[in-house]
Amino acid sequence: SLISSLRAALRSGNPSALVIWYDSVTISGSLNYQNCLDDQNNAYFVVSDGIFTNYGWWVAQSLLQTSITTAQKDQRSSFDVYTGVDVYARGTGYQAGYGSPGNDSVSAAGVCAQAGTSVGLFAPGWTFEQASGTGEQHHQNFEQQDMLFWIGTGAGYNPGTSKDCIAQYIPERPVPAALPFFTNFDCGRGLLFNV
Repeated sequence: SLISSLRAALRSGNPSALVIWYDSVTISGSLNYQNCLDDQNNAYFVVSDGIFTNYGWWVAQSLLQTSITTAQKDQRSSFDVYTGVDVYARGTGYQAGYGSPGNDSVSAAGVCAQAGTSVGLFAPGWTFEQASGTGEQHHQNFEQQDMLFWIGTGAGYNPGTSKDCIAQYIPERPVPAALPFFTNFDCGRGLLFNV
């Protein structure tokens, strides 16, 4: 099918690449956000590695269960469904009790994680874009706001006690035990550009 051909083309340069479909086009070819995995977008899910649903699911939490049930019918993990949460809270449901933009969007992420899906964060750049100040002050404010969003408050990161942050919903992963091990822990921000 056309969808399978697209997946093959996307992986042609890197066979281990993940293909994640965004919940936008239905099987009829029309633009229509489903806000979940259902029979209207499942054809794309079954030939991809996952689906990132649109973030309007809060209008009916039953949409979370629809995603889980549809994935199970496909004999797939419900964690292959990345339920969308907009960090700016556009359509994420702060009117429905999931908080306001930014750190309060963690509440919506918690609802998704506790229901049994993965979470797809839309626009986590909120921490940078909403930081006050200019120059170095902006960077310091961004760094503080970013750490609050991802790992919470406190003197250090403690996965067992972090609250009101994204880290409380992310399972710990072991450090790779084999060599070679390559990584880059650069935050990707600063006042200088270096090569």
